[in-house]
Amino acid sequence: MLDHITHDEMVKNWASLYRLSPLSPGAGRAIAEQVARRHGLTFNDILQEDRTPHLVKVRCEAWARIRAETSMSLPQIGAIFNRDHTTILAGVHRWHDKWSKE
Repeated sequence: MLDHITHDEMVKNWASLYRLSPLSPGAGRAIAEQVARRHGLTFNDILQEDRTPHLVKVRCEAWARIRAETSMSLPQIGAIFNRDHTTILAGVHRWHDKWSKE
């Protein structure tokens, strides 16, 4: 079903559901918290510099979802996680290349 929804429709639906602007840092944080909880972690867990493979995977998933489900730029996403935008870009690519089809 998601294959038939455009990116703009997804952003509009998501933003109205959470009553957040798709550009607000709160929208990105809400997605990151949801991803973390789904993996039995907290938002603070995925903020850490820890490069444990499981945390890297969860962090990349959060970045990819924020990128796909909001209108936030890479620098805006990076600001939430205290990371450079190039790190976010690499993580989004890693998510799509390695784990998105699991």
